[in-house]
Amino acid sequence: MDLPEARSQMQRSGGLVGLRYGLTISGLLGFDVEEDLNEKSTGHVALMMAGVPLGTYLGDRLYRRWTPTTGQAYALGLNGFMTARWIYNLYSWLKPPPEDYLDEEDPNYDEQEYNDWRKEYVKYASIRRLFEVTGYPLGTYLGHRFFGARQYSFGDASMLYLGWGGGLLYGLLLADLIDIDTDETAWLMANTTAVGGVLAVNRYIRGYDYTFGQTALMGLGAGAGAAFAAGLGVIMDIEESGFYDIAVIGGSLGGFFITRRIVNPRLELATAGRSGKQPQLNLALQPAVVGGVVLPTLGIEARW
Repeated sequence: MDLPEARSQMQRSGGLVGLRYGLTISGLLGFDVEEDLNEKSTGHVALMMAGVPLGTYLGDRLYRRWTPTTGQAYALGLNGFMTARWIYNLYSWLKPPPEDYLDEEDPNYDEQEYNDWRKEYVKYASIRRLFEVTGYPLGTYLGHRFFGARQYSFGDASMLYLGWGGGLLYGLLLADLIDIDTDETAWLMANTTAVGGVLAVNRYIRGYDYTFGQTALMGLGAGAGAAFAAGLGVIMDIEESGFYDIAVIGGSLGGFFITRRIVNPRLELATAGRSGKQPQLNLALQPAVVGGVVLPTLGIEARW
């Protein structure tokens, strides 16, 4: 089997999605509800075992149909996961989970009432998971539909993951800043800003081809900026948590854009002609070993 990284990634993503579907179907059929709720039934395990290879096979089928680049394969996995988590949090926000029952050590604890609550919660969680798993194929299709023509490298896909992680963090910080009182609302905001972060970074990197090293440097710059801004608050002995929320957001954005000024990504080949950009000629000195001696040589790279 010809197994490039893109094909391997599509298979891995498909296997993980298959596992989630196995868990979901198991919950809907009641296979994971036992008298001892810590044990799993044979049907529960069988569905998980069947879901992984089936998902891997379907992921491979998608690869052969779409033939994505390595970056596209990682981006498709991110789109599916991101959409599923957003739907999961949207359902939790629209229909919050049943309130927790009394702890076993509470004097008013009743075992029958607890078992009834537990069955209700398992049913709720299974339905919520059913909504969640619809996001995997939906997000994967939408990612291919709208971004399938982009020639993502692995570094480009890493930039999208950076945008997702940054957006998720910003959403949680904003939720804390405006004092949102429920976890469901806070996580819905965080996953919404995560989607916005991916879309913003996708627009930001258009026309360029980032390497993984450049993406890592951008992430390091954002982290350093956030730490620097938060450190100023510590030095000035500021105790208000809202200051640190704003400082982390502003500092990370500042570090990200300052680092971009020292990063020089190459033009994306697929867009260079359409965008009207000029051909690129790079000249660089690079070492070479000749007869056991390290000598400087001139490297030439032309892109058009």
